[in-house]
Amino acid sequence: FASDASMFDRINEAVGALDNPYGVPGNWDRWCEDPSYKNYVRIDMLVNRGIEAAPHLWLCGIDDAVMGNPSIDSAVAGAPEGAIKILLAHEPDVADWFEPHHGISLQISGHSHGGQVRLPFIGPLLLPPLGKKYPAGLAHAPTHWVYTKRGLGMSHIQVRFMCPPEVTLITLTRK
Repeated sequence: FASDASMFDRINEAVGALDNPYGVPGNWDRWCEDPSYKNYVRIDMLVNRGIEAAPHLWLCGIDDAVMGNPSIDSAVAGAPEGAIKILLAHEPDVADWFEPHHGISLQISGHSHGGQVRLPFIGPLLLPPLGKKYPAGLAHAPTHWVYTKRGLGMSHIQVRFMCPPEVTLITLTRK
């Protein structure tokens, strides 16, 4: 999986136009046979840490919750007082783990692929652990908003039905 050099080239081409690409590892990143993918993909991984992305804006990330060791306390440590905190967390359902004092405003996640196969009146059929409660789109967790993107890939079965791939652009504006 991770030893396919052309895959790294495609990823780097896609993020090459971004000034500062940030991300967090997912379960597949942890399962891959070659962990040296980190040496090839030019994305700053926010693993249990945060950065001041702009004045009063703290962008933070946690490690994969299935295969890693996530720490929200480490991710928000050092955030300026009153900063808006945006969290990158691979699995969307970890939103229920956080407390009001963490101060997360928005969580951006993936993991579920939107369910890949969705049936009318039934919804998604293929949801992974920690991807069942907030499988796609915008939802409100107990303490903050969660946006779960469907992404471009697929999981165990290579099919999508009524769940098209998605590249998400979120534009932040001041009030």
